[in-house]
Amino acid sequence: MNPSTIDFDAMQAFVRDCLVRTEPKMASGHNSWRNTGLARWEHTQRVLTVAQRIARAENADYDLVTVAAIFHDVAKFESTPDEHAARGAEIAAEYLARAGFSMAWTKRVGEIICNHVVSSAENFKLEDCILRDADVLDEVGALSIVWTLLNTGIQAPSYAEARERILKHDRHSAERAVALMLTQTGRAISKERLAFVNRFIAQLDEELGL
Repeated sequence: MNPSTIDFDAMQAFVRDCLVRTEPKMASGHNSWRNTGLARWEHTQRVLTVAQRIARAENADYDLVTVAAIFHDVAKFESTPDEHAARGAEIAAEYLARAGFSMAWTKRVGEIICNHVVSSAENFKLEDCILRDADVLDEVGALSIVWTLLNTGIQAPSYAEARERILKHDRHSAERAVALMLTQTGRAISKERLAFVNRFIAQLDEELGL
């Protein structure tokens, strides 16, 4: 089967249903929503959007990147953190086999999924680099600040505490993302997000009179 003929909407619906079906049943606490299938699906959609953006800019295999991004966290709730990528590759392989894709193409999708949690990029191809970059970039920048403010408002509602957390967590996360990027486009996106965090901090300091 030609990858370009696949029904990506059906694929996304399948992954979304898997995440909702396998989400933890006993989650509790103010941030328990992050452990829901819908929250993990929202993460998947954000990663997919950024991965496709990078794939276009880097002239990568767009279909490979798209499929790997859709499936990269499909087993997040049914496996351990160390094993979810490998199990996700298995689920993707089963789905793609039923859809009529070749073993070679399916194997490559699985490699990309498995590699998104590998610390060393020594043997990565372009598509592996793209998914890793897109995953690292999620919740870096504006979303990171929003999450910090949500937590601060519940745990220690003060502007001073929020500022300290943004400095320690959000700016650090953005700086770390810049260092971890494997593609030129990913690095450019990470630098844009770091610049936004720094502008936010500068504006906050101005309004706080610091």
